[in-house]
Amino acid sequence: MTFWALAPTAGAADELDLTVYGYISEAAFWDDEVGAKEFREALDAHKGVARINVRINSGGGDAFAGIAIRSMLVTHPADVLVTVEGLAGSAASLIAMSGHCTMALGSMLMVHNPSALAMGEAKDLRKTAEVLDGLRDSLVAIYQAKTGKTAEELAELLDAETWLTAQDAVDQGFADEVAGEVEAVAKGDAVYYASIGFPRSALPWAARPLDVDEPPRAAAEDDMPITRERLTAEAPELLAALLAEGRASGETDERARMLAIDEVALQGHEALVSRARYEDPMSAEGLAVATLKAERVNREKHLADLQADAGEVDVPAAPLPPEATPEAEAEAMWNGVGAGR
Repeated sequence: MTFWALAPTAGAADELDLTVYGYISEAAFWDDEVGAKEFREALDAHKGVARINVRINSGGGDAFAGIAIRSMLVTHPADVLVTVEGLAGSAASLIAMSGHCTMALGSMLMVHNPSALAMGEAKDLRKTAEVLDGLRDSLVAIYQAKTGKTAEELAELLDAETWLTAQDAVDQGFADEVAGEVEAVAKGDAVYYASIGFPRSALPWAARPLDVDEPPRAAAEDDMPITRERLTAEAPELLAALLAEGRASGETDERARMLAIDEVALQGHEALVSRARYEDPMSAEGLAVATLKAERVNREKHLADLQADAGEVDVPAAPLPPEATPEAEAEAMWNGVGAGR
């Protein structure tokens, strides 16, 4: 038996389910029958899938096996969506870093320094310590790519063997969201949702935690849908917080779009870049395609001018297939320029 299972998602032709349950065994991963080769072949057999759903409930095991699985998932062309269903500890936490990570409500994530059993002379033990130091640096690099934390911050977390609740994992950057309802916590006259406090009296009954000092809730009120109008009237602070969170998310997406545009913008196409930024907003990919088309038009005009000056016969641009990709357009463009010299 392997600690992983890989199978097509029921009812979804372009999705794949990967479950990682139990101890991540070095022997089960590296031996000739059920090792890394089999895992790689199983993934390669599904290169056409658009999404891989990874479900984790494991306390960890061999670090190198965890690193290998993460590497294979990261390099696969499909989108990787990870759900930590119970625990992603030690080596299993490395696999959780392979894509968008959702923590199930009540789940946990644990990180710590690598360890090993060693025996032999002093030089052998020193060599083992050096290997463990190098492995720790590898773990830090993986966590750093996901969290954005500094190496020093991560080293402290690993030294302390840090156990993170679902919300802690999100707050620390190891995960992206918590699945399920957010539990309300009552403290005095306030009610806290994900560490945001609201006056208990301002919340609708359906949003208040059950306390013995509160009167029974009316069934008719509990069944009423929570609409924007109802929140405006009964919980304006909660509505304002939700709207602010939505705006912040939109601003983050817009900043990412602007940065991506800066990366693909070419000199000489300032008007096109400005239009992509503000007048007719588009993605960086859309700008790249538009730039290629503009370059092709400029190239064709330049060739026509050269031919007119030299009295030569028109040299057509290299024909493009009906479904040409931006890369094919770029290659054909430069081939055409070379033909016209």
